[in-house]
Amino acid sequence: MAQRASDASYKLLFSHPEMVSALLSGFIPASWLKQLNFKSLRLLSGSLVSYRLRQSHADMVWQIKVPGYDLPLIIHIEFQRSFDPQMPLRVLGYSVHIVKSYLRQHRHSGKSKWPPVLSIVLYNGQRPWKASTNISAHFKPMPATMLKITPKHRFHMIDIRRQNRQHLAKLDNILAQLMRFELPDGPDEMGDILLLLKQKLLTNHPLRRT
Repeated sequence: MAQRASDASYKLLFSHPEMVSALLSGFIPASWLKQLNFKSLRLLSGSLVSYRLRQSHADMVWQIKVPGYDLPLIIHIEFQRSFDPQMPLRVLGYSVHIVKSYLRQHRHSGKSKWPPVLSIVLYNGQRPWKASTNISAHFKPMPATMLKITPKHRFHMIDIRRQNRQHLAKLDNILAQLMRFELPDGPDEMGDILLLLKQKLLTNHPLRRT
């Protein structure tokens, strides 16, 4: 029950575009993300994600426009509180469902290119995540001539409890400050975090209520 409540809290937070912007700009090490217009972020409707998929995990699916391309980048955020060695397989399955749903919703024939999916796992478990985030690393090694048949898909892992508390404190990023709630160094620091968040959210009433 506690895990579901925590997932629901994260899902509520990431229903705000400001949180997704903070995630992409502060925690995904890819320079090309700076080219994106975060104001074009749009939470995709529930019809994009199948009923079965919605029931199987606490997902958030967004899209953002990519300059110069006619298809958006789809961002899938997965919230995870326990270690799961099959996570690469699960995330690949979610990505396939999301792309198929997108093509179906947009009456896309599938003959041309498909929208890419950026898969992000926000992990908040007690146990360090040691498994590879690349699905190809989980298959038994084969001769070099057979490597081409191995699926290739990688998700980006953000291990919240292994973040450096001092580094987070220096970042001008609302997600970084929220992560500090998971890593407090006593009541004084918790008070500092609350004060900082209050200042940052002074004019953002919807996110402040959340």
